[in-house]
Amino acid sequence: MIPRVVPRPRLRTILLVVNVLVLGVPVLAFAGLKIYDTQLVRRTEAEVIAQAAHIKADFERELAQLIEESTTVELGDDFGRPGQIHWPQDFYELHPISPVLDSSRTEIHPPEAEPEPPRGQAEPLMAAVGRRLEPALIDAQKITLSGMSVVDWRGNTVATTNSSQRNMSLHNREEIQRSLDGEVVHMLRQRETIPEHTSLESLSRETSSRVFFAMPITYEDRIVGAVMVWRTPMSLPQALYKNRGIFGLLLGLILLGGLTITGLTAFYIGRPIERLIDQTEHIADNDQRGLAPINTPGTFEIQQLSESIADMAVALEVRADYIRTFARSVSHEFKTPLTSIRGTVELLEDHLDSMSDEERAQFLEIIDSDARRLQNLVGRLLELAKADVGRDGDAHSNATAIINEVVALYGDELDITLKLPSQPVEVAVAEEALRSALNNLLINAAEHGGPNVTITLLTEADDDGPHQAHLRIHDDGPGISQGNVGKIFDEFFTTARDRGGTGLGLSITRALVESYGSQLRHVPCDQGACFEISMPLHIAEELRS
Repeated sequence: MIPRVVPRPRLRTILLVVNVLVLGVPVLAFAGLKIYDTQLVRRTEAEVIAQAAHIKADFERELAQLIEESTTVELGDDFGRPGQIHWPQDFYELHPISPVLDSSRTEIHPPEAEPEPPRGQAEPLMAAVGRRLEPALIDAQKITLSGMSVVDWRGNTVATTNSSQRNMSLHNREEIQRSLDGEVVHMLRQRETIPEHTSLESLSRETSSRVFFAMPITYEDRIVGAVMVWRTPMSLPQALYKNRGIFGLLLGLILLGGLTITGLTAFYIGRPIERLIDQTEHIADNDQRGLAPINTPGTFEIQQLSESIADMAVALEVRADYIRTFARSVSHEFKTPLTSIRGTVELLEDHLDSMSDEERAQFLEIIDSDARRLQNLVGRLLELAKADVGRDGDAHSNATAIINEVVALYGDELDITLKLPSQPVEVAVAEEALRSALNNLLINAAEHGGPNVTITLLTEADDDGPHQAHLRIHDDGPGISQGNVGKIFDEFFTTARDRGGTGLGLSITRALVESYGSQLRHVPCDQGACFEISMPLHIAEELRS
């Protein structure tokens, strides 16, 4: 059954999500507060627009009624200013005015200028209407907390909730001048003084700006005055306090988001790392549980790391088993000649004087033979150790030239037939390694095979051209029995131990070629023994690029 592969998020994805959440929460909170602050200003602006619209409507109605009831008043061309209101939106008889002020983008003007002395006498009709409405404006201010003033077309105050503006002129105000020209004016002004140490429940507001709204008052086709309403918006801290239930819920959601970030980090990073530490501790304690990857790695990278650690642990375990087995084999191989030498030396010590010269020479020959065997074993072990060392990735050699060079050394010992390509073959194996491997195989053929050896070198090609070379050494000797085929590459396996064989030749040869990405194998044949080395071809640097 093929194990199901569970897709895991990558660590960079988890870190990206966590960083986005960590950075996004305060950014969104800040943006939300700025938006809410703007909404506070616009809500205040909407309120003063509504109040100004009511005052305008009431004033125009009272003015029209007063003019209609009066039989002595005659309106001349100097009554008001000719003009129309420039409505922001005009849908037939509908003139909606929307809040437009933005606390972060709208220009904030300096504090309002002090009222000036009146510019002549206020218009009597306007003043009369103002006297009627002013008590209502003062009563309304107690509820709305808004300041309200009405001026005639000269800018003289005819009704106000501010005693300092009564019987004064507001013509020096920009919003009054523009509204007397027919504009509907929205404006933010700095507050001249801001109360200090006010409580959150206080009606006094700590906002640094104040909303002003002014619009013309008309009679027939003339602008006869203007109404101005102003109010300080609720400060952000005060609004947050008054809506503490809602904002407490939002704060709770932010805290929940923080806990989610913590849980996400712990689940995908923290806990898997703890399990990874447990895995390494199991490996250090030779516990078999360390050989399996952790169950819930969380992220793709930790999964890969855990699998790599498990693979490394398995490889180390296999290597340790190999070393233990190899050490036992080495001990066994060294024990036999050492025992023989020790026994021979003891015999010489006990019977040296009674031995004949022939017996002494025979015993010395035994010691010399065992010593040479030990020396041969040590040399072979050194070769095997060198073969296990990592290879040079840029190594290469001319296989054709090396074959000719090595074959020349065996001209008197073996009858060698060469089957080589006409062109040199460059392989990705170091010269010394290829020379040693070929030499070992020819020694093996000389010791165990027949006198006739055929060496064949050919290249394997596909649509992209040749990519591998095969070196085959075939002798005409008795060959290898079926029972021994599976053991010929094992260390210390030999059928010629009585002739000084170490059983390391083929093991060394295989280790040499495998260290360069090549392969040595026994190839079945009708007669004799046949070994083949498959080697990758060397690709020149200019062709790689």
